[in-house]
Amino acid sequence: MKLFTVWFWESLENLPLLLGFVVAARLWQENLIAGILALFLSIGIGLLIARVVEPKLHKTQHLVRWKSTLINFVLFVGLAFLFIYYFRADTRWINWKTDIFAGLAAAILLTFIQSTHWSGAKSRMLLHGAAMLVAFPVIMLGLRYIIRMESWGLSVFLTFALTLFASLVIVLIDYREMYKS
Repeated sequence: MKLFTVWFWESLENLPLLLGFVVAARLWQENLIAGILALFLSIGIGLLIARVVEPKLHKTQHLVRWKSTLINFVLFVGLAFLFIYYFRADTRWINWKTDIFAGLAAAILLTFIQSTHWSGAKSRMLLHGAAMLVAFPVIMLGLRYIIRMESWGLSVFLTFALTLFASLVIVLIDYREMYKS
């Protein structure tokens, strides 16, 4: 039961991030302002949820500082902007293979920057980094196809499914001490 609880909370943190990215990427060319607002709002909501939930997901006392939340906001917005342009590029060499490498690079960058302001044991960042190295390429592969779909309903449904899958991967790697007793 603990696994499902941790998975639920991790998914709740990640859903606004991924859904906001998909909405922003789909709106980008037709309504840039709405896309940017959706991106900022969704990342803000996701990080506020994480700020409340993260301390509950770790066995050791862990406080999410406002500084960390702000750094993550800037980092996630920056990555989102880069990846919207990446996915919108009309170039043959950007494809599912480069998605894997872009996902790995984003995971390494994210883990490195987050480790600089992490208030818990630095060794925890190794598990976090491993989870990101597995989850980010999967997310990138999924997003490539989701943002290009004609149907908004199907893209939202698949974003939800991608979030659940990626969050399960993260939980199985990063939060093992929480559900294995």
